[in-house]
Amino acid sequence: MKRAMMAVVVMTACGACDMGAQGGPLAAAPAHTQRADAWRVNLKAEREALTEADHAFSQATETQGLIDGFTRYFADDAAFLPPRAGVLRGRAAMREYLRGSPLFGTLKWETVRADVSADGTAGYTLGFGELRTRDGATLWHARMITFWRKQPGGEWKVEANVPIGISVPARPVPAGFGTPRDDGVAGADRRLGQAAAAEAVQQADRDFAALSARTDPGRAFMAFAAPTAVTMGSPNYGPEEIGKAFEGGSATIEWGPVAGGAAASGDLGYSIGIATTRAQTPEGPRVSYSKYLTVWRRQADGRWLYVADGGTSRPAPAN
Repeated sequence: MKRAMMAVVVMTACGACDMGAQGGPLAAAPAHTQRADAWRVNLKAEREALTEADHAFSQATETQGLIDGFTRYFADDAAFLPPRAGVLRGRAAMREYLRGSPLFGTLKWETVRADVSADGTAGYTLGFGELRTRDGATLWHARMITFWRKQPGGEWKVEANVPIGISVPARPVPAGFGTPRDDGVAGADRRLGQAAAAEAVQQADRDFAALSARTDPGRAFMAFAAPTAVTMGSPNYGPEEIGKAFEGGSATIEWGPVAGGAAASGDLGYSIGIATTRAQTPEGPRVSYSKYLTVWRRQADGRWLYVADGGTSRPAPAN
């Protein structure tokens, strides 16, 4: 999450067919009778496929290790947001970090949510699990946010990932906050185009930050939270609970996106950014630096609201 953790240590081809009553694909209609939304996919099947991909991702990490099993699921130019580092790009940078970091020994998780874009070309997963340091001395409770992109051959690859380690276990996922069961297309709008949708996501993140600066972080996190939003610290579920997590705090947070992406269907995207938190503590002023991955869903009214947010520490700027 963008908010710095004070009490705990942060470690951290589109199938263009509808499905008939028996589950099989309908024959393609003549061009002049095809529906305008014929690009839509069977979302239930796509969510199940993404869940399977995330499970295989965790299994490979557990059995083959972080250097080989974990990194092979990432796209060549994927973004990785581990603790105590900047935003890393590509598998080579990931492997270099993992070889030298004492924070990562073993990692495993279970998928608690999987969702996809209306065209089935992008998706995200949330996971809870365990992260053990290399020396085996410390066990952290892991939170995972992963944004995925379907490749031309149909394989899912990780486009962005943040692994977060917390000292307390995650609370069980409440009803309604797991993998969605709705048709998931209320906010889809292919007229936006993929590039415009990605920019709209980053602008939503900027507006989110601006509201925090004008008011306070709690109000901003509530205002920009989707009904099923999750902040992956405690974690906190839903706008009201997320807002309450800020009550009594006096910290200010400045942040902004540095990268992002979106689905061509214009309904799902992500932003990556950096944040600075300033707080007054009994020991005096405290400044902490972090980076974050936020997943966004476009709503039926056209607003972009976040559905998942989490982050890890980064080094202090050089100047």
